[in-house]
Amino acid sequence: MASYRFIFDNDSRKTAEFFPRRRIVTLEQAGLTEKASDREIVEVASDRKWIIVTANGDHFIAEIKRYLRQSMKLVCHDLSGLVIVPNDYQLQQRILPRIGQRLNFDGKHIDWKGVWELDCCVRVTKDGKAQVTRFERCFYCKKRGVA
Repeated sequence: MASYRFIFDNDSRKTAEFFPRRRIVTLEQAGLTEKASDREIVEVASDRKWIIVTANGDHFIAEIKRYLRQSMKLVCHDLSGLVIVPNDYQLQQRILPRIGQRLNFDGKHIDWKGVWELDCCVRVTKDGKAQVTRFERCFYCKKRGVA
């Protein structure tokens, strides 16, 4: 099984320094340009099972929902996680170090691998808290009882 990786959209590429270095994928390494659309990033991240990191969370959530609606019986469009960080780089420098140690889901500590396996959405607030929720599975995965 593949291991988790993080892909950063153009607006959040500076935040890569706060994530595990060996797990970082740039847009260029993914074969995308700096002007890649949210849709292109979602498609590549879904196909390669990467966690998306962005400061543009609402747009990505909307795009992910559109993408999930295209799932078909044998073609699942589930993703592998989304991390939404605040827009301000100075704020990021203050709150993002060790953010992976502050992740909790359903009352238990979760690590980045858990975020990836469960397809979680991590929204980092301006006060440094990490709100972790889970994306719904595609219709067909839910129907087959895939967790």
